Amino acid sequence: MEDGELIKIVPVKNGPEYDDIQATFSRNLPSYRIIKIERIQNKTLYQGYQALKRKFEVENPNITNEVDGLWHGTAEGSIDGINKSGFNRSYCGKNATAFGNGVYFARRIRYSANDKYSVPDANKTKRIYKCSVLVGRMMQGHRRLKVLQDSYNSAVDDIQRPRIYVVFHDFQAYPNYLITFSV
Repeated sequence: MEDGELIKIVPVKNGPEYDDIQATFSRNLPSYRIIKIERIQNKTLYQGYQALKRKFEVENPNITNEVDGLWHGTAEGSIDGINKSGFNRSYCGKNATAFGNGVYFARRIRYSANDKYSVPDANKTKRIYKCSVLVGRMMQGHRRLKVLQDSYNSAVDDIQRPRIYVVFHDFQAYPNYLITFSV
């Protein structure tokens, strides 16, 4: 990014980044076709994410605080807002509240690619983010959860083998890539 540039959306057409995402699609969503992959570069979001990551590392020195490669499906109308401001907790509960009233991320791409989360547009085109998420100390999520218990940073579907992660704070997730795809 150039000096003074805060947000840049960079097309990813080949190389390791593209190959990694393409391989994930081929293994898990073989009937889908990637239309484009874009790397999200947002200086403000990234700096906020890194500051929160450092805080988590100080508070939770003996655990893995960050999970890379989690997925978040979304509708076309949410793209600009996520790219500019991150994941907006104001929309929490719109699609899911089984593990708390926060922003949801899935370990399995198939979950986030579901039409309920990755809402198809009029052309049946869908969108999904590949994200880095600060999970820190995790607690068992539940439907009525609105605020985490003290000293916890996220909620999950299963403490032993989390597949769904729910976060409740700004800068706790960074949208690394936006993938546009179709059947």
